[in-house]
Amino acid sequence: MMVLDFTRYALCSCVATALLASCGQQHASLPPQAQPAISLSSQPLAGNGYQVLYRFQGNSNSQGDGDDPQSSLIAVKDRLYGTTVIGGDQNFSACGASEFFAGCGTVFEVSTSGKERVLYRFAGGSDGFFPLAGLLNVNGTLYGTTSAGGGIPCKKDYGLTCGTVFALSLSGQERVLHRFAGPPDGAEPSANLIALNGTLYGTTPNGGSVSNGCDRSAGCGVVFQVSPSGTERVVYAFKGGKDGAFPSGPLFSLHGTLYGMTSGGDHSCGTVFKVSTSGSESVVHNFGGSGDGCRPVGGLVAINGILYGMTAYDIGGGACDCGTVFALSTAGRENVIYSFQGGEDGRVPIAGLIALKGALYGTTPQGGDGCSASLGCGTVFTITTSGFEQVLYAFKGGDDGALPEAGLYALRGTLYGTTAGGGGYSCGYASSEDCGTVFKILP
Repeated sequence: MMVLDFTRYALCSCVATALLASCGQQHASLPPQAQPAISLSSQPLAGNGYQVLYRFQGNSNSQGDGDDPQSSLIAVKDRLYGTTVIGGDQNFSACGASEFFAGCGTVFEVSTSGKERVLYRFAGGSDGFFPLAGLLNVNGTLYGTTSAGGGIPCKKDYGLTCGTVFALSLSGQERVLHRFAGPPDGAEPSANLIALNGTLYGTTPNGGSVSNGCDRSAGCGVVFQVSPSGTERVVYAFKGGKDGAFPSGPLFSLHGTLYGMTSGGDHSCGTVFKVSTSGSESVVHNFGGSGDGCRPVGGLVAINGILYGMTAYDIGGGACDCGTVFALSTAGRENVIYSFQGGEDGRVPIAGLIALKGALYGTTPQGGDGCSASLGCGTVFTITTSGFEQVLYAFKGGDDGALPEAGLYALRGTLYGTTAGGGGYSCGYASSEDCGTVFKILP
């Protein structure tokens, strides 16, 4: 299974993230600047309890199972919920694509013992399809987005529809809250939603403004809000200049202010921004200085007043330009605390971190020494706030997982995650592509 290429689904290829920041407070001191090649464990930790809970089967069985999970999980009453980008239906043409796309995507439920059921199969029309993002639980209702579908065409080369925001009951009843329409509205959401004071907020990498540095048909992306009843408005439309563009990652709310990340910015390596719910936006940090990270990915977390996140690349810090872990003060001061070396420690992260008991945990879709693939099958790792990184697990491919593209979720002291590949069931347009897994591992 290859790491998802959005062009394979005729979508925009934008990778950005959410980062949080704060203003008007006392600011904690940053950890010291780390050396690029800080020490790490040469072997995965022993006794970590790694286990594949479920192997997706795509459409290879009569159940119309999911295929290619790329989002993090959430839990409701000790049951895990997530999405798969494709799978669920054998109607190849319903999603506006070809035979390469076996199904329009699913929402699934899996128990901590590994029993799985498909909660909803997207039909590929007005209900949306290709759910790249994960889910949000608000009082027992699941909220999410689809990156395509909805029935309203986007003015893009591929002619795809613009995506949706949906609500789903735990019994599987789906309701579309909003169908994106493209500029000046948003288009093609790919990140998790957040809830603030009863309202949902999210980002789209396309749509919004078509002026200045923005593509005349696609736009530079937006921050949007939508009520549980479906009333939507654009909070901020990016201009494509110093404010950045293409915010594909999730938002984070801190003291009523929203924080996120974009591509672009002063050095074309991305930004951290903050925006009020009324739409006042400013840049907190521009990536791309000497020894800095480039192209921030995933979400961010805070420990003791310091914000931590990752970039997919770095500038002059690592041996292979394989990404960083960084610390950021709420005033915008940033230090790289770790640069991935591209071998057994992992490479090119694309998901966010989580914090658990004062340590950070994450995944890389490549790297590790668990399989024979030239770039590795990916890792689960932990890193201290001072920059000491250790691999918890190196994926092996085959029946094991491979290519973890999503972040982790902690439930009752155990970490849960998904891999986009591995699992042993053949899916997709190449026989070597597996359908993905759900796994658990002890921190």
